[in-house]
Amino acid sequence: MKLAVLIPAFNEEAVIKRAIFSAYRSGASPDDVYVVDDGSTDGTAEIAGLLNAQVLSVSNGGKASALRHGLIHFGLANRYEWLMILDADSILDDGYIQAVQCAAERHPRAALICGNQRSQRGNWLTAYRAVQYAIWCGIYREAQHVTGTVTVAPGFASTYRMSTFETLDFDAGTLVEDMDMTIQLQRRGEEIVYAPDAIVHTQDPRRIRDYIGQTMRWYRGTWQVVRLRRLGRENQRIDWEVGLLLGENLLLGFIVMLMPLWLWLWPVTIMLVVAADQTCAFIFTVLTAVRERRWDVIRAFPFFIIPRMLDYWMFAWAYLSERRQPETKWYSVARD
Repeated sequence: MKLAVLIPAFNEEAVIKRAIFSAYRSGASPDDVYVVDDGSTDGTAEIAGLLNAQVLSVSNGGKASALRHGLIHFGLANRYEWLMILDADSILDDGYIQAVQCAAERHPRAALICGNQRSQRGNWLTAYRAVQYAIWCGIYREAQHVTGTVTVAPGFASTYRMSTFETLDFDAGTLVEDMDMTIQLQRRGEEIVYAPDAIVHTQDPRRIRDYIGQTMRWYRGTWQVVRLRRLGRENQRIDWEVGLLLGENLLLGFIVMLMPLWLWLWPVTIMLVVAADQTCAFIFTVLTAVRERRWDVIRAFPFFIIPRMLDYWMFAWAYLSERRQPETKWYSVARD
């Protein structure tokens, strides 16, 4: 399996060393690891060079632009069968590349292999994200893999068949290029595979301001892809899958936005509903703790209701905001 690892990076000197070393430990050689320094003003390029990765420095143009520069400058399309896109703040498990290779052998027609995302340890917010990822990968993505309706392959570590990646529009102007590229493949009827053993740990926000900024970018970008790719307006399975997921979350979002009214009208009923919701959330939290040996998620559980309610509210607000004025500014999370 001839595979290149491409890392777009902007001011990532605090984390890029871990990302590159994780690629090496996973089985990539220095000759196959490529870093595109997207106009960084820190030591990102120098650190990557010292670690023997292949480095290209370009003026700042965003992730999609960096990917395009790397693809062309290094001539990757002519030399590799597969392309892994790795974010500079992510860490691959040692067996990641082997798991991807096994998935490619089991699914010889696969155009995209997406991994199993996990959150790096930090504080109560990263613990919350760990449970979110466990639910999303362990339930939704497993089911989507079976039904052929994967809605988004995580942008921080997904592997594309090179001949397919070349044909994608990965600079379509949305805030979530990973979801957009996934939906493009779904529209073509390409096979997208989920490899649960291909585990990657990403650095999630540790401050509430960063959490809100990143989540709003995700949600607004989601509505941009819905509009751009006309999701829900055709009769493919992906239209039904996205319609059900977004419809459910939009309904819950508007319910949360009007929570003071519901508490005034039916206080006992609403409190019972919230208690039932928290009970289910606690069960998933315990399962995550046992499966991933993340006992910090249980300690942080009492705080989970804050981002949980925020998530629903932000999803509805993102929908309303995108209808008024599309967002084009990328929100960058502070690195630790």
